[in-house]
Amino acid sequence: MSVIKADIGSIGGHMAPSRKLPGTVRDPMRSRGDGLIIDGYISHTGDDIAILMTHIRSAGDEDVHRRAWEAFLAGTEAARKRGLYGVGRDLPKGAFSGNVLGMGLAVAEMEFDERPAAAASRPWKAW
Repeated sequence: MSVIKADIGSIGGHMAPSRKLPGTVRDPMRSRGDGLIIDGYISHTGDDIAILMTHIRSAGDEDVHRRAWEAFLAGTEAARKRGLYGVGRDLPKGAFSGNVLGMGLAVAEMEFDERPAAAASRPWKAW
């Protein structure tokens, strides 16, 4: 399970993202249909948007981190087009390097064994 958060833009000050901004981060996360992400949820605290996702990869997985990075880039572009405050604040100007650790984003990951009953009830999507 991974949670990755970033400040990519907000309405005036550091109050909250615009109403549409979390959706622009959610759309790239759920649109692939490649099975990488099992389930997920987009939330925010203040103006920081967080992507909570479950997957079968290990902590620090490049593909999982890349998916979040690409979603935050899409959100940053949407924030720029809407003229939001602090656009891309947590996204450095450099390219993705394999994982998002140390790039300005915050990451929390945890590995655990899934119960057989939970695995058997897939697929489900809460997006």
